[in-house]
Amino acid sequence: MLRSYLRKLGNFSKVESLRSCIAEYFRTQDTAADYLSFFNREIAHFSREDRQTLLKGQMEVQSFFEQLLQEGVNTGEFKVDEPVLLSHNILMAGHDWVVRSWFLRQHHTLEEYTEEQTEMILRLIL
Repeated sequence: MLRSYLRKLGNFSKVESLRSCIAEYFRTQDTAADYLSFFNREIAHFSREDRQTLLKGQMEVQSFFEQLLQEGVNTGEFKVDEPVLLSHNILMAGHDWVVRSWFLRQHHTLEEYTEEQTEMILRLIL
């Protein structure tokens, strides 16, 4: 999903690519919020194989962001000591929007939340 989205962006800077991919990921999370909430509640009842399938999808997203961050480090655009941890934090910020939307929507729109989260990440790595 995100890899094909990134290909559509073309030759953007890594900063703009990261900004755009975070926004796309958060929009996707918001669109699938009902399904994701269901999975979060019911995962304990899934078979081991189904849990592994779900976790594999999450790991692919984390890996995508890790690779994007590493590419930014390689080009000199980002200063990231722990791309694995930061990519995990991006993943969890998307999950937070779904899991804690009852609270977050009282204070932010999806666009505001996305912008604030993205700016915090960029302040860490630029």
